[in-house]
Amino acid sequence: MFGPAGHLYVYTIHTRHCMNIVTEPEGQGAAVLIRAVEPDLGIDEMWQARFAESSPESPSAQQLTRLTQGPGRLCQALQIHLSQDGMELLHNVSDLWLEEPRPEVRSRRWKIRQGPRIGISQGQSLLLRYFMDGNRFVSGCAREHTNGRNWTFFHDAVAKE
Repeated sequence: MFGPAGHLYVYTIHTRHCMNIVTEPEGQGAAVLIRAVEPDLGIDEMWQARFAESSPESPSAQQLTRLTQGPGRLCQALQIHLSQDGMELLHNVSDLWLEEPRPEVRSRRWKIRQGPRIGISQGQSLLLRYFMDGNRFVSGCAREHTNGRNWTFFHDAVAKE
């Protein structure tokens, strides 16, 4: 977490891995915990990493949502390990990288909500958790969303189930 910005910080908690993206210059401990993603590509590979079997022909909305919802599930699906701690994410395109969103994602209008962090005992009053309001793949309580979790970027059929 004290490494340079744009690098991966991986650690273990409760026998699961969590991944953070370092956000400040080297020496300053600041990072963003990635709690969930909406899978678009590589779903079968993620499914195999999580369940050691091929994904169903048509995963249900709940199955697809729970594939990468939560930091432990996400790291398992993406096969994130401690050996990747410190990996550079801005120019490394062989394993894991950050990139600009595709135009269809950028054009989608969404609202960012702010709330308390999840799973901590201190600093609960600090609103340091940011999430896309209403996205089905966001981890945490549905009641934190304005109108529940009912939309996705890529899986419109899933969102309607």
